[in-house]
Amino acid sequence: MVNIVPLETVLNITDVKERTSQLKRGFALHSSMLFDVSGLEQIALVILINLTWSAKDKPDDLLDKLIAKKQLANSNFLSCCVDEVAWFHTHNLKYPDIRVSMQRILSLPPNQQAKVLSSADVPMFVDWAHDAKKVNYTKLFAAEFIWHGQKCSLAKVFKEIEPEWKAAFQSMGGKVQDLKIVSDSLNRLLPPIEFPDTVDHNSPQIRMPFRDDYIALTPVISSAMLLAIQRSYALTTQLSFTRPAAVGGLVSSLGGRVKVLHYPPNLARQEQSFPQNHLGRLAEVGSILNSKVLRRKDFIALLERLSRLGYIATSRQQRIQLHTQQKLLRTIILQWLAPLFELREAIDNEPQIIEKLSAISDSSEYEFLLAPVSSLKQFVNPLFACLNNQLSNYHETQHFAFEFRLMPVLRKQIRWALSQIESASHLGDDDDMNVGYLHIKALRLFDGSALSNMYCSGIPSLTAIWGMLHHYQRELNTSLEINIRCAAFSWFIRNYSSSTETKLPEFDMAGTKQREFKRRGLIEGRYCDMTFDLVVRIEGEANELAQLANAEDALKAYLPARLAGGTLLPPPVSSSTVSWCQLHQNSATFFKDVGQLPYSGRWVLPTRKTISSVNEIADINKINRAFVPTHLGYLFLEVPKHRTGAHASQHCYAESAIGLVEFTRQIEIRMQGARNFYQRAF
Repeated sequence: MVNIVPLETVLNITDVKERTSQLKRGFALHSSMLFDVSGLEQIALVILINLTWSAKDKPDDLLDKLIAKKQLANSNFLSCCVDEVAWFHTHNLKYPDIRVSMQRILSLPPNQQAKVLSSADVPMFVDWAHDAKKVNYTKLFAAEFIWHGQKCSLAKVFKEIEPEWKAAFQSMGGKVQDLKIVSDSLNRLLPPIEFPDTVDHNSPQIRMPFRDDYIALTPVISSAMLLAIQRSYALTTQLSFTRPAAVGGLVSSLGGRVKVLHYPPNLARQEQSFPQNHLGRLAEVGSILNSKVLRRKDFIALLERLSRLGYIATSRQQRIQLHTQQKLLRTIILQWLAPLFELREAIDNEPQIIEKLSAISDSSEYEFLLAPVSSLKQFVNPLFACLNNQLSNYHETQHFAFEFRLMPVLRKQIRWALSQIESASHLGDDDDMNVGYLHIKALRLFDGSALSNMYCSGIPSLTAIWGMLHHYQRELNTSLEINIRCAAFSWFIRNYSSSTETKLPEFDMAGTKQREFKRRGLIEGRYCDMTFDLVVRIEGEANELAQLANAEDALKAYLPARLAGGTLLPPPVSSSTVSWCQLHQNSATFFKDVGQLPYSGRWVLPTRKTISSVNEIADINKINRAFVPTHLGYLFLEVPKHRTGAHASQHCYAESAIGLVEFTRQIEIRMQGARNFYQRAF
């Protein structure tokens, strides 16, 4: 949200130091405050000219007209400022690698897409990136302000030679012929569209399948989107640049500290197995149920909203709100019951666990663990009473215990959860013999990039996983002489830890002619170590899938060793995951295998939710923390074409797109059943 402030309010500040500070802030490229300079064109011009002085020569008072006239009278001043307009851009090729030189992009936004966020959804913004020594010269034509109700810059008003600005220019001693030269230069240097003719060897390229061939994409970030993130109230982390003026005008105005969206997976840290953790909770609080979720802020806020539904004006609004809140409540009730569900399964495999539950042998929890599936529905009332008792134990939630507005809703969710146990693993006999599901378990990723793109930090890029699977598909097809296709995948994160260290790059050939053996420049990143499962939907002929199912050694051998810039390893030999790479062709038995994954993990699943602004991401996540932003692909900025230096016959500059995924808990997938899993995951 941009805050428009009349310039007069700052001009009335008598303290010169404070006034100068406010003026610098308002004319900074990243500022969320824009000055309305209507009627004060001459003063605005004085300020903008004085901002172009170097730090050591900059006047103490930006309103000093004599110093501004001196600067404008310099024969080289206007030409230096105009020359830097040649490096204005909409997408910064020097971000984050400043070695890309003598190239820029001026582009219209890509076509607007409903499910992803791009520069098409934010106001247009033109930035600069060139020689760091000339960063101050850019402020004359790049700084934005409000003029007659519209967002403008000197580049726009001088380009069209607006009468008021012509008068202001002349009052500073400027000549009309100089202004016409400036106007002609601005029109020449700011065409609507401009792309480089060659691909700089320092620009990244991604080789992707495209129309039965391959295309080389160079991902670029939109300056407008980057600015929107700086102004948003979403959760962020900061990337630091040691030479910010060399990266661009926006990064320079931020002091080299650039915000990126930061939404890592929220996993429970488990030092022991789940059964051991549940038994530890029993010793601590006398109950197996996960009472911690009842004290979470989002759960308390949810109960508050449900208790106020009766005060909403119309019954239709009540129904809509109730439906939305019930879906959130269902997730939390499942988390509360999860220890009971998981211990039931653990007791089937290790009956001796029941001996450690003597402390609750006379409780309904104990009876629930031993009861047959067919009789679990009779525990609705005992568990409902237990839920209310636990709510009454905490100061934050005690006023919700046995609240008459909440009782029907809470009871309904408990009843639904118990009804799902019997049908959770049921699936009809509708298997497709041309479809198989490859389950790769407990893969370990070390030093993978947690920047899915230069806007988002959290999980590695989904595109990186697609690239790995495409390479995997090619290797399997070549080695086994088959023609299978990795059609879709689902991702289950078991463990996650992040790192903010800056890594020392390796030596390689650098310099203008690639003849110098030295290290590349330091670029700060975000990295992560992960343990995860991949479930890959594979399509092919029935005989090819049968051949693949019998080639477990090949499935393991050809798994790529790299993912998202990190090292990808199989489970350790000492682990219990012996058959860690298997192809399943029976969907019911495969879902039973999926149901045994740890309840502490998170599935990364697609969602139908749409977003139209960065702040909307924050609003959605505040209501439901499961929805997080990440990289969801690329949007073409141009028609693909041949370019010198490209890694494929066709090349295209493309903008990274931000979309939402859902971090879904394993308990939800387990309880909502196989059919729901296949529909959501693939």
